[in-house]
Amino acid sequence: MRLRAASPVLELILSVAWRQRHELLRLECPLAQPSVRWVSDVAAGVLERPSSPRSARERSRWEVTATSWLASQNASASGGGGLALLLDGPQGVSGQTDRLGVSLLRGPTWPDPGADAGVHRLRLGLMPLSTGWHHDGVVEAAQEFRNPIWCAPARPGMNGQTLTMPALPALPDGVVLVALRPWPDHAGHCLLSLQNLTPERRRIRLGAGWSVVGRVDGLGAAMPEDGSTAQTDDLMLTPWQLGHWRIAASLQSS
Repeated sequence: MRLRAASPVLELILSVAWRQRHELLRLECPLAQPSVRWVSDVAAGVLERPSSPRSARERSRWEVTATSWLASQNASASGGGGLALLLDGPQGVSGQTDRLGVSLLRGPTWPDPGADAGVHRLRLGLMPLSTGWHHDGVVEAAQEFRNPIWCAPARPGMNGQTLTMPALPALPDGVVLVALRPWPDHAGHCLLSLQNLTPERRRIRLGAGWSVVGRVDGLGAAMPEDGSTAQTDDLMLTPWQLGHWRIAASLQSS
């Protein structure tokens, strides 16, 4: 177990040399309070289910594939809280009234007997919730858990001077930073990648010191304007959109 300073997530780290057959390795997290439903993220959305299956069909298909998190929700949506389980990759998950579960490794014999065989290092995170998965920022925490931001040293300017960029403003709720890296051979220009993880449109105001050069794709190639940055330095993201822009900063030397 590992708990980082100023982090709400308790990390669980498991190393295993897996050579089993016809066995399933699962992580079961008991809940201190019974839950009424559980939620997980899926491709381009969120799946919410009651804590107990209501039919034989639901019981036979109770495990689903989560992309990066699942969470329990106690009886009161406004103050009941719950527990979130953060994943380092897509996994089969399920939830019940008294626990959350994740299928970590399998030992199949068909169609590929060696599918999970070998040495694995698995990393998961436990995050307590005071109100619910949306208001407590589980989506943003899962994004940071899977893709932590790293820092690189700044390049010195000419004649040994250091070029200082203005700070970027705080992002709106539900918008996460995917990438921010220097533009090749052009001081003060950056490639900015943001993703909107909400079902609502989000506007990002860059603020003083920054301007939008234009929209680009993930590789930095220019894209046709669609009106999202026309006559303004604000960025617009539609629901669930991943957007890339070339932005320029007003540099100051020191």
